[in-house]
Amino acid sequence: MCSGCGKEFEQFRWFKRKTNYCSTECYRSSTKLKEKRSCKVCAKEFWAKNFHVIKGFGIYCSRECQFKDYPKRIRKNCEFCGKFFSVQPSIQNKRNHCNKKCFDDSMRDYVTCNCRNCHVDFEIPRWELNRGRGTFCKYKCFIEFQGETYIEGKVRKILEKMKVEFIQEAKFNRFRIDFLVGKVAIECDGEYWHQSEYAKDRDSRKDKLLASLGYKIVRLAGKKINNSSENTLQKLIEKALSYSSKTKLINPEMN
Repeated sequence: MCSGCGKEFEQFRWFKRKTNYCSTECYRSSTKLKEKRSCKVCAKEFWAKNFHVIKGFGIYCSRECQFKDYPKRIRKNCEFCGKFFSVQPSIQNKRNHCNKKCFDDSMRDYVTCNCRNCHVDFEIPRWELNRGRGTFCKYKCFIEFQGETYIEGKVRKILEKMKVEFIQEAKFNRFRIDFLVGKVAIECDGEYWHQSEYAKDRDSRKDKLLASLGYKIVRLAGKKINNSSENTLQKLIEKALSYSSKTKLINPEMN
């Protein structure tokens, strides 16, 4: 029996297959994988490919009939910001956001932080927090802030624990050093604030000035300070301070 038209036909016994056709034409017409459909607008019958029908197409026989029935644009609601936007009918199932920014923001993992200057809560993506940002809500607050940053506070506690004399925010000409211990200058560099070309040029000029005055510069990356334990960080600082012969221990009785 033919797998295409259902007619009975003779064939050789050794020529049996899973699917058998009575003729070449029947084979070709049966393996085109098309489905007979009726146009929604003009009711004209046409053949539509099966993979188009599975995806939801195969409704119209031509573009002309499609444009007669289709609206020009469809109004949708953005899944992220809630605003309404219009989209072409052909891509309505693919567009769920009003713009690329909303789409990108919907894919990010946000973390709530508190600004150390204005004490206002703000949200930033987690990847920016991992880069060292999250202390200040904007650059203006960073400039206005007079206190120490989180990584500076962590280094300060270790220096106090080591009982050494240090000067915080020591001034050299128009530059400032986070911590000055004898002839060693310790800088705590947050990745976000020290990655720009301007910041790199400023740090380079500062290093040259301190080196000309006989100081050793130790730069601790903010990510390294955050990820290191207290003992590990203390060993790094002790190794750096071994350069200075003027490092003095604080008398415990004075504290």
